[in-house]
Amino acid sequence: FGLAAVCIILAWLVGRQVVGDKVEVQTAKRAPMIHSVVTTGRVRPMRVRLAPIASGTIVELPVREGARVVSGQVLLALDDEEALAALSNANAALAQATAANRKVRTITRAEAAESVKVAEARLVDALRDLKRVQELQTTGIASQENVEDAQTTATLAKSALRSAKAQERDLGSGGATVRNSEAAIQQAEANVSLAKARLRYTKVVAPVDGIVIARNAEVGDAITGNTVVLELAATAKTELVVEPDERNLSLLALGQSALASAEAFPDKTFAAEINFIAPVVDRRRGTIEVRLLVPEPPEYLRPDMTVSVDIAVGRSDDALLVPIGSVLGLASPTPHVYIAHRGRVTRRDLEVGIRDVEHVEVLSGLSENDKIIPVSYTH
Repeated sequence: FGLAAVCIILAWLVGRQVVGDKVEVQTAKRAPMIHSVVTTGRVRPMRVRLAPIASGTIVELPVREGARVVSGQVLLALDDEEALAALSNANAALAQATAANRKVRTITRAEAAESVKVAEARLVDALRDLKRVQELQTTGIASQENVEDAQTTATLAKSALRSAKAQERDLGSGGATVRNSEAAIQQAEANVSLAKARLRYTKVVAPVDGIVIARNAEVGDAITGNTVVLELAATAKTELVVEPDERNLSLLALGQSALASAEAFPDKTFAAEINFIAPVVDRRRGTIEVRLLVPEPPEYLRPDMTVSVDIAVGRSDDALLVPIGSVLGLASPTPHVYIAHRGRVTRRDLEVGIRDVEHVEVLSGLSENDKIIPVSYTH
């Protein structure tokens, strides 16, 4: 080599020893940030078990597994011939009791009033005859025997009047006969209501909108009351059940919104909201059960589907962000970074906020102009 080349090499070696390797520093930046807890779970439908109250033979069972049903739709019918006959008899008994009550209140009451008038007239005649016989006895025309006969007739007439008046009172408003008649109507009405209920018991209707997830019988089967024939997954209230790590418990709260997607349809998302956080932690797995309500479940959602849920647990519209890989001791009480300042490396302790997989929000300890040294250069 020539003298000039040797001088150049020496200068390069000396410069490398003085200046050192070049370091690509990082800087903080301001941007909106949402902190999410991402977890997986399943669709938890509200299950409804349906069973007829009555026993009988199934004559209609129009739905099978997977069918969508609406509230009020008839899903099962038993043979109702006996129930219809019982209702017919109950209606006939009610009509008879009503007619008897009408007779008591009109015809019979009028007859009782007429009987009172007749008894009163007979009593008047009997008292008049008694007085006349008593007058004739004083003149010697009538005997004592005639007087006694007249007195007996008057006594019987008084008794007949008392009976007629008692019967009239009995048939009047509040009387025993009327009360018994009205009680017979009430009993007949109760029997009609019971017969109608038993007729209703031969059918099962959907209490909510839903999807049939189980059918346990066929048309023609004879079943006993309270045998579960169908199971529905209610679509009116769909929940997602997830079990995030217990370390996220402090970040979760009721009412937090989330975005979910089914594994079978990963390109489609739907909204959900936390409506339940379990009061205890599963000590075996170190997780906590969280349920999210889906206000508008998509048509493709099915019971027990696997879903991915992204829960927004924090948000900052103007956060000072640094790469998560630049922060040391992030899980310790004193997270920190190293910055280059006037040719020196300086440690800066930080107060941090929310974070995601790429960035950490810095609340204090750093400014936008600080030059952060990547972690790889600090070891």
